[in-house]
Order: sequence, then structure tokens, then C-alpha cells
Amino acid sequence: MNRIPLLCLTLLVVLLGGCAAAQPEGHRTESSGYADAGHTARTALDWEGIYAGVIPCASYPGIEMRVTLAANGTYSWWQQYQEEEDPGTMIEGTFRWVDGFRVELDAAADHQMFFVGENQLFLLDREGNRVQGVLAPHYILKKSQYP
Repeated sequence: MNRIPLLCLTLLVVLLGGCAAAQPEGHRTESSGYADAGHTARTALDWEGIYAGVIPCASYPGIEMRVTLAANGTYSWWQQYQEEEDPGTMIEGTFRWVDGFRVELDAAADHQMFFVGENQLFLLDREGNRVQGVLAPHYILKKSQYP
């Protein structure tokens, strides 16, 4: 009779252990490090469009920035130092998806990378990581509703 509760307990442990979610290898996300291969920013978000914002700058109040990503893999990247008289700089070219969440612009833009979020682009550092610290919220470009 004592074997039945032990058997039930063993089965319960095996069943609960089998319910643990296994994460597939090779598909990174920002939070857990892994995601379903079919659920990425590239496939799940409406990422095509114009993103704009002002990022910090040591010598000026900021840098106005506008990035346009097109479904055909092309981009335009305009930036202008605030309080400058010039019309700013426009770079155009192609981009590639690095891992389903990050895009990398071509050599014309010095391979700058962005993390694609819901209606926003996060300007990444040279290693492809998000900017950390107090200024981190200032490295986000918001999707514009107007072309």
C-alpha cells in the first residue's frame, strides 16, 4: 500500500518536469536570450517606416536623426547637429537583418546597427548592444506617422 503514494509522487514529479518550457538554441532575444524562431521583430512587427528623434551630443544640444527602413532592404539616414546652419547629412543604401531583431546598415553608414522594437528603433553601440545608463532613453527613435 505504501508503494502507491510513492508511485503517484514519482509520476507527478516526472509530469511536472516535462512541463518545463525548453527554449530552442540559436534564437536570441533581448530579455531571455532566446525566442521562437518564427517570432522575431522582422516577422512579427510592422517595422517598415520612418523613425525620428534627437540623440545626445557632447558638443551640441543634440543630433536630430531620421531613419527610414523600406521593405525592399533600403534605408535613408538623415542627421543634423542642432543649432547648426547646414542642412544635415543624408546617407542612403541597403541594410540587412542580423538576427531577426537587429538591422545593420551598409558601409556607407559605417555598419551602424539598430534594435527594432514596437514602433521604435534603438541606436546600438559599436558591438551591437543597447546603450545603458541614464542616457539610454535618449537613444531611441520613435516611428513617425507621417512620411
